[in-house]
Amino acid sequence: MTSRRERIRRLLEKSGRMGIMDISKALDIARKDVNHAVQTMHKKGELERVVRGQYRLAEKSKRARMWKIVRARGNVTAEVLAELTDSTLQYAQKYLRALVAQDIMARSRRGDNTWVYRLKHDTGPIAPAQSIKEVDRLLAWQEIQEAKREAEQKMNHFMKLMEAYDEQYGEKPDGHAAA
Repeated sequence: MTSRRERIRRLLEKSGRMGIMDISKALDIARKDVNHAVQTMHKKGELERVVRGQYRLAEKSKRARMWKIVRARGNVTAEVLAELTDSTLQYAQKYLRALVAQDIMARSRRGDNTWVYRLKHDTGPIAPAQSIKEVDRLLAWQEIQEAKREAEQKMNHFMKLMEAYDEQYGEKPDGHAAA
């Protein structure tokens, strides 16, 4: 059985561009199901929004275009990548962070405080496959782990301060409970 997304893809190959209602009627699929599939395809770069509610197949997936530019340039900023691929800055930043999380790129700050991304491992002409959603999950987990390390360092520092205080003064000031 053919998936909804594949049916939508085939329909748009024939008709060029269509709205959600037109796709729903042509394929006899509930509007909400078409909307969900179209939004998923749009987020993955498979479809482009022509005007509000009208979509067409992307000439090349957004990630494939971004990957081609990353490979050709070697170093890139999110601003430049967004401009060259006609993407949003937010999407370009997410894509580049995903490549950093996969250890395909490294990032460093320029003098003007802009992040510059440098290609570390060229995986070939096909864009790396890990989804941005999965990378977002990985980045969130890494952020949690970093916060945990920082909290442990602060707790260790606190304990050393308490030990030093106890050694020097012995007891707590009047009216203050022991920690």
